[in-house]
Amino acid sequence: MSETGVPHVIVLDDEPETQRTAFRHTEPGSARFEVLHPEEVDGDTLNTADLVMVDYLIDAWEARENSLQLGLRPSNGIALSAVLREHAGRLDRPTGFALNTGNPAALWMTPAETRAHLIARAYNLEWVFLKSESERNIQQATSLASAIRRLPQRWPGADHDGATRLVLSLLGLAKTPDDGTAPPWTPMALSDIEVCRPPLTELAERNHGLLFLRWLLQRILPYPCFLHDSHRLAARLRITHGSLISALRQGLGTWLQPYKYEGMLADFAGDRWWRSGVEFALWELADGASVPMGELHARLAKETGVELVPAGVVDPIVCIDENYRVLEGTYPPDRVVRIQPDDWPGYASQAWTTVELARSHPRLKAMVVDEEQDQLPVPEAAPPGPEVAR
Repeated sequence: MSETGVPHVIVLDDEPETQRTAFRHTEPGSARFEVLHPEEVDGDTLNTADLVMVDYLIDAWEARENSLQLGLRPSNGIALSAVLREHAGRLDRPTGFALNTGNPAALWMTPAETRAHLIARAYNLEWVFLKSESERNIQQATSLASAIRRLPQRWPGADHDGATRLVLSLLGLAKTPDDGTAPPWTPMALSDIEVCRPPLTELAERNHGLLFLRWLLQRILPYPCFLHDSHRLAARLRITHGSLISALRQGLGTWLQPYKYEGMLADFAGDRWWRSGVEFALWELADGASVPMGELHARLAKETGVELVPAGVVDPIVCIDENYRVLEGTYPPDRVVRIQPDDWPGYASQAWTTVELARSHPRLKAMVVDEEQDQLPVPEAAPPGPEVAR
């Protein structure tokens, strides 16, 4: 595990000058981006990289095109990444690989817009970046490279207790793997983590813990699990999302700070809060009793000095649209249906969409669970009455 030094990101592109322009605005001391043509990569360069971002379309590579041996002509960045990963696998340190593409239509396996984690899983990558989002790429690549740099050279493997301590450290629940201090709600958090089946033993041991990082990046952050995003946090507090965002900049943000996720990749996909930590905070606020939500809001306002706007729904439900993006508002139970997207993990909270969207989009309608399909038919219009003779 190395948390010292600046993370090193190698960007491979057949037009390196273009990418040097894209990655020129980096924060001093955050990460070092080195842009190279694929034929410039050697063992020494690879040995220093935490993350390698490879262009998908590699057309300007004369040496490759002149080779008569197909085995020496990787057709695209996915093939090149596989070759370089094999070389990196011989090193005594973890190295992550990501795709950097300007043509997402060539990759997306579903019409959904936000499926980068699915593509990455399919092609043995850590992530997929879009060239059109250069500013976001810099921030996310820095976060990913920093997380990889935190992984140990030797994962504890069969030492389950050692692996558990390491995980608590990587996820920000303990300062170091040997630190005995942790929040009082840590056992609940650990139980929630274990339900999500993280790779802790032999799978993680064989790749320095990269599979654990992938689990967090691809199987936890995109789904509602043991971490709340702002939409699920607002629903749990029974307040509007806009009210939450405003209140977080004030006293509510301070009150929730002990329960904010600050582990690896905390700055990759927006703020998250520990679900078990939030439950613990609300339990303490209610003095361990069952308190009406109105009373809880009053206590929360007194505690934080911020007036919150109730959601206006007794049991607010967060829904997703046809592209699996979270809808801004919350919905009452009589306006939603349960859906089963192909990739939705069994340990994640139930996925929902609105009845209206399910009726409008055939792909969403096909995902609605069988027991709730009867909520979807649109009432037929009344037949026209008999003509009246004139």
